[in-house]
Amino acid sequence: MVSIKDSAKQEAVRRYLKHQFTTKQESAVCVYSEWVGGGKISWLGGQTRNPNVCGTPYFWKPVGTAETSFDYTDWAPGCPHCHGRQQNCALIASGPEYNYRWEDIECDFLLCSVCEY
Repeated sequence: MVSIKDSAKQEAVRRYLKHQFTTKQESAVCVYSEWVGGGKISWLGGQTRNPNVCGTPYFWKPVGTAETSFDYTDWAPGCPHCHGRQQNCALIASGPEYNYRWEDIECDFLLCSVCEY
């Protein structure tokens, strides 16, 4: 999954998802989920160091590479908030209150992911 390490990458991901979400570029593999108030959402490659403990620092954990720290963030206001002490993973949301910023959520939701190679 994608690691967003600066504002240029955030903007590239925002543009990509905006295109995907508005042109219905979905596939048989993935249909973007709708989230009340959040619009369409997709996983990013970030989670807390310990995915079972809320409040620990977030890291990028792309598949097959070492974790790296969150030196750049674009959390929505008030996030991450670790609601219910179980929100340990990062997603990006398109809704008006998010505008392609990040939110923390439980890690066990079935969502599309933004991938990079």
